[in-house]
Amino acid sequence: MEEEEVMRIRFREATPLDKEGILKIASRTWEGWDYVPLIIDDWLREGGLFLAEKEGKIVGLTKTTLLSPGELWLEGLRVREDLRGQGIGQRLAKFQLDEALSRKPSSLRLSTAEVNQTSMRIIERLGFHHLCTFTYLEAKVREPRMASLLRPLRSAEEGWRTVEGSEFLRFSQGLLPAGWIFYEATRDLVANLVRAGMMFRSQNGVAILQPYRYDPQKAAEITFFSTSREDISELLNELNSLAFDIGYKEFSCFLPQDYGVEGFTKWGFQQKLKFRYVFVYQYPLNFRGQP
Repeated sequence: MEEEEVMRIRFREATPLDKEGILKIASRTWEGWDYVPLIIDDWLREGGLFLAEKEGKIVGLTKTTLLSPGELWLEGLRVREDLRGQGIGQRLAKFQLDEALSRKPSSLRLSTAEVNQTSMRIIERLGFHHLCTFTYLEAKVREPRMASLLRPLRSAEEGWRTVEGSEFLRFSQGLLPAGWIFYEATRDLVANLVRAGMMFRSQNGVAILQPYRYDPQKAAEITFFSTSREDISELLNELNSLAFDIGYKEFSCFLPQDYGVEGFTKWGFQQKLKFRYVFVYQYPLNFRGQP
């Protein structure tokens, strides 16, 4: 394709009328599976979904989400299959970055799987720096052997003290995972988790058990704190019993820097997808949200 033709790309924010065109692109990602169709309605309601358009047809998309005041998250960069490798993704990502910087954010982050070399090249060319690495594992919920001793945590302050002082947070560079989004751990975030009934305590530790973003009826995501890395089996057994009672069938987890991986794999968690690691990147900003 001639360079002049490639340059005739228009960028704009999506509207509900664009849903069909967006789904045509998403249906051909990762061998026909993509999470975008699962959350496209939420994205269109939220705003921050940007499109690349050529000759009136959608050829790419990307999403910017405000996680908390000043905290921006970038995800969902897609380019139409037959137009990949022609610089459209790079230009769309640059448009998204410039738009995000115009908001003067306090943080600007994104993540990608280790196998997504194309995305990593774009991310690094734009100036993002690798912040931390998470191990992604999955397991089936089992028939429980014991009743769960986990009880919902009632005190937001206790929850924050547990999270703030945890090894998990030190290894994760201050981030808490939730369905491929990595949030800055704050008092407000922990208070929201406590209010939602997603933080639990027992004598074996404290954990978050929350619906998995892409399959909330069937799958749960685990994050654990204040328990021994060497022996977390009892906490996992309790989480399993709780998940079974709720009706979940599957578990997932993001473990920072291989933290706790041995205990999870001993329990039965495995690498079930084509990748093991998820890389989180951060854009360098000064205190005014500018590069």
